[in-house]
Amino acid sequence: MHRTTASPASTTRPRKTAAPLLGLALAALATVVWSGSFVTSRALHDSVPPIQHAFWRWVIALVAVAPFGARRAWRQRALIRRHARYVLLASLLGVAVYNTLVNQAGLTTPAPTMGMIMAASPVLMAVFERLGGVRLGARRTLGLLTACAGVLLLMGGGASFGAGDLWMIAASCCFAAYSALLRRRPAELDGTAFLFTTFLVGTVLLLPVQAASLATQGAFHPTPGTLLPLLYVGV
Repeated sequence: MHRTTASPASTTRPRKTAAPLLGLALAALATVVWSGSFVTSRALHDSVPPIQHAFWRWVIALVAVAPFGARRAWRQRALIRRHARYVLLASLLGVAVYNTLVNQAGLTTPAPTMGMIMAASPVLMAVFERLGGVRLGARRTLGLLTACAGVLLLMGGGASFGAGDLWMIAASCCFAAYSALLRRRPAELDGTAFLFTTFLVGTVLLLPVQAASLATQGAFHPTPGTLLPLLYVGV
């Protein structure tokens, strides 16, 4: 008997087939986790002040990602210093400001409404990218218009519009600007190192307002009902 061996093309074909499915599954999982953060922001609105919510969220996130990103960030410290303005802007928009605005919106806006407003963020991302010279293309433009029409339809179906909604719109603008900014991340800057650095810088940026919140509002009471949701959004 003779032994048959599979050709390289046949051995790689299953991987090529599975990769898009894995990508879709991970995208769906990310959406579920991301949606849960709006529910958490709303659930903590009467027990944890918005700024303290954001601060401790990023402290937990920083600790969670440190084993993977701290050494890489240290090795690339010279590169990070060279792109300090870019890192600072990304940290401000994506870490310090965005989630603080989401938590502020959660004081008065229901989680479903927060999610619907954020569903329009791809349209804002496209606006920022177009301003940066990126061509959108017909398919993407059609998809963005469809998403925008869907959000307007849902928001017009009896949803209230108040101060919290304005905070959420501001958060969407920050998130869209941050997402568009990510397209300009220096190619030589490691992604995990960049992630850790933005978490660190964003947490430092929140320190002054965290101190002001503690002085004026007092610290929240650490209970399972406050710590477990913070662990969820942080990790």
